Amino acid sequence: MVTEFGGLSAGAEEDEFSYTRTSSDTQYAALLDDVFGVLHRSPVVAGFCYTHFMDTAQETNGLLYADGSPKLPLETIRRIVTGTAAAPEEKPESPAPADEEQ
Repeated sequence: MVTEFGGLSAGAEEDEFSYTRTSSDTQYAALLDDVFGVLHRSPVVAGFCYTHFMDTAQETNGLLYADGSPKLPLETIRRIVTGTAAAPEEKPESPAPADEEQ
C-alpha cells in the first residue's frame, strides 16, 4: 500500500504548500497521470491513498479546490485515479522538462 502520495498543486501561491506547482491545466493533468500511472502499472502495489481529496488551509495539493470545485473536469480526474483509458482528445500532453518551463 502507498498510504500517501501527491503533492501536486494547480495554481498555488508561493506561501501555499506543495512539492510541485503548475499553472497549466494540461501540465497538471499530465503530472497527475504520470504519478497515478506508475502505481497502476506496479505489480506490487495493492492500493493507494492520494494525499488530499481537496485543498485545505495552506495545503493546495488536493484534487479539488478548497471551495469543492474540481481542478480538472471530473471525467478526467476519474480516468486518472481509476487508470481507465482516455479518449484520444482527452490525453494530456507530457509535461515540459523543468529546465524548459517558464
